[in-house]
Amino acid sequence: MLWIQEHDLPDAWVFIVIGEKYGHTPDDSELAFLGWHSQPVLYESSLPHFLGTDAIGSVYAEREALFLAGFWRLGINSNIPTVLRTDSSTTSDQAAGTTCCQSNHLTFVLLRVSFRL
Repeated sequence: MLWIQEHDLPDAWVFIVIGEKYGHTPDDSELAFLGWHSQPVLYESSLPHFLGTDAIGSVYAEREALFLAGFWRLGINSNIPTVLRTDSSTTSDQAAGTTCCQSNHLTFVLLRVSFRL
């Protein structure tokens, strides 16, 4: 994995967050762009923000992105309602707790923690 990180193109992810601010009537509602972030998947366990990815694959990139989007949202501590969407139904179901992971991989555990808070 570290060779991929050093010499090749590692998996990467991006997220954007759009919130909806409700008005007094449904017509008064408006969408608000809250922010975005992108990053390559980290495979180096000595890094302080390593999330446990120890294999190559989109499932890990999806989990890292949704985990960090969830924690980013929690950190804003705003009352603007927010919907997090992903292009991975598996990762979405894992975050929601409607499906599990066969191995309880660290990336899965951290994803579940971020959406249980």
